[in-house]
Amino acid sequence: MPDWSTARSLAIHLRLQVITRGFSASIDISEEHGMSRRLRGPAFYAAAVGVVVVVAYGVGKLAATYSNRKDNRHYLNARSLSTDGIVAQMNSIKVGGILPDHLLKTLEGQSIELSELIQARTLLFFFDPGCPSCHDQIEMMEEIASTAEKRNRFLIISRADLRQLLQARNEMGIKCRILWDSAGVFHDELNIRSSPFSVIVDKARVIASIVAGRFLNEELIGIANLD
Repeated sequence: MPDWSTARSLAIHLRLQVITRGFSASIDISEEHGMSRRLRGPAFYAAAVGVVVVVAYGVGKLAATYSNRKDNRHYLNARSLSTDGIVAQMNSIKVGGILPDHLLKTLEGQSIELSELIQARTLLFFFDPGCPSCHDQIEMMEEIASTAEKRNRFLIISRADLRQLLQARNEMGIKCRILWDSAGVFHDELNIRSSPFSVIVDKARVIASIVAGRFLNEELIGIANLD
């Protein structure tokens, strides 16, 4: 009797056979002395097809990931060019500069200094309720900001009508803090004329980044989780 436990003495061949009345598969296990054992059954065909499906799925997923990364690179390059052009015309804020403090209001009418709310690296998102991309970013922010600590990393600032902001908060279920620039003075001081528009500052309000456009999901995750 051959030693079937010795891997070196075995050669395993998988053959898929298509026959008139159905499908069958066979595995020939040949030993160096010429002895063989044949196993048949539709289960082998199903297993082989399963392997092919898994491999095809994996290849497709890798291709999709590569395509998404390529699209993201193109978007980030375009966003960077757009930001550079907008910031060059603003002449009011720049990376490395200090974001001016300002007195804003909550949607309930309470006045609050911006500096009181910035205790760590924070994204200030200038929001226009009529901007679809702004809605997309807020939805991502809300999904990521699952705790109060993470929500404090995002401040939403808008000069829109108070009724619009209240409606947006209720309809979108916004839990991140919304600050109302009631007369638009803060927007005018920073010369912000486009949306989406964001400024990232550290706890000393030093500007780390300026972005004209929507953030990617992974960028927002990085901000929320940054120590």
